[in-house]
Amino acid sequence: MDALLGNSFGVFLGVTVVLVGFAAYMTGQALGAGWKPYWQLVISCGLLGAAARF
Repeated sequence: MDALLGNSFGVFLGVTVVLVGFAAYMTGQALGAGWKPYWQLVISCGLLGAAARF
């Protein structure tokens, strides 16, 4: 399992699921509440995905 996740399951759960999941939720809330254009959503999701990966 460590080879698949790149780290222990606890670290994967804490960082990827909880931290990045919360960041994704808050990004969606911020973009939705302000009625931001679609292109800002694409950029925000790209940056969030890059931050989660690296």
